[in-house]
Amino acid sequence: MLTDLKSGSPNLLAALGPFQSHTRTNLPVIVWGGDSKSRKIFLIQKKVIRIMCKVDQHTSCRNLFRTLGILPLPCLYISEMICWIKYYRGKLEYNLDLHEHDTRHKTDLHPLTCRTNLAKNNGLNMGIALYNKLPQNLKKLDMKHIFKNKVKKFLLQNVFYSVDKYLLS
Repeated sequence: MLTDLKSGSPNLLAALGPFQSHTRTNLPVIVWGGDSKSRKIFLIQKKVIRIMCKVDQHTSCRNLFRTLGILPLPCLYISEMICWIKYYRGKLEYNLDLHEHDTRHKTDLHPLTCRTNLAKNNGLNMGIALYNKLPQNLKKLDMKHIFKNKVKKFLLQNVFYSVDKYLLS
């Protein structure tokens, strides 16, 4: 695949197939995007981006991702989890629903109470944590396509290379 990219072969689109799959289905990103082994896939994605842009291997990909309008794998995972939570949220509680205190986190979703680390790190709790880190102006958007586009724009502006960096921002 990478040799097809380097040579500028007409099989370029076929070689890029795995990286374009997010337009078809995002279930794999939600399932394995948060896995520690997805780091290898992210490194391959960066390698492909460098080859596409014909830059050397030491060039940072952050601006290349922005220029091409492609979300890095961690940002794609964040985007999909946030969108999933946004439209699943009717079944979730806000902090405001649990108490009457006027706090700055009253509009955040309340994380589920869990006893084990496995349950704490499940997709639902991770999605809630990712959603809660969104800026307030994005959380207020109601139309699905506008919300998705604004989240993508936000993630392209910041280009997070890991979920932890996003959560710490």
